[in-house]
Amino acid sequence: ESIVEIPNGVDLHTFVPRSPRSRPEGTTITFVGRLDRYKGVGFLLEAFKRVLARNSTARLVVVGTGPDETLLKKTAARLNVQENVHFKGRQEDVGAVFSDTDVFALPTLSEGMSNVLLEAMACGLPVVATSVGGNCDLISDRQNGILVPPGDALALSEALMEMLDNTALAQQLGDKARKTVLEHYSLECITDRYLHLYNRLSL
Repeated sequence: ESIVEIPNGVDLHTFVPRSPRSRPEGTTITFVGRLDRYKGVGFLLEAFKRVLARNSTARLVVVGTGPDETLLKKTAARLNVQENVHFKGRQEDVGAVFSDTDVFALPTLSEGMSNVLLEAMACGLPVVATSVGGNCDLISDRQNGILVPPGDALALSEALMEMLDNTALAQQLGDKARKTVLEHYSLECITDRYLHLYNRLSL
């Protein structure tokens, strides 16, 4: 009874849905995070190979650095998808990256409450994430995103292809993701929860 859980919050003035504009040919899947084995990017590359077989203009953008970066680049080459996979390294303006994103993928094998997942949801992006840890606190399967089992490249590829093929579903899930953040994870909402806790403790 002495423990109070208050989640992370996101700045809704910084992370906003992109303005309607003409989209470049093809579709873009984006991952943002540290490049280590726990983030599951190897499984994402395997899934993307199947996506690319259906949609030859699809792109996978990988943002971040880490100990597995060289290995993942070699994996992309081994899978013969390297021409459509873009390793962007560290990016300061993640909001700009999201403005050119059609689907956000978080294939992690373990996860707390992911700030980048909150940021993608705040931008109204349709999300495919693994059913682990804090992902399950933020995403209700097929309500405001799609959850897939961790380490399952086949399930991941099918969810990504569904998001890319069914634009109405992607829009619906992206809108509900944004609404989830607005109602529960805005900085204002989280600040109010801290203030409530401080006031209760001071009584």
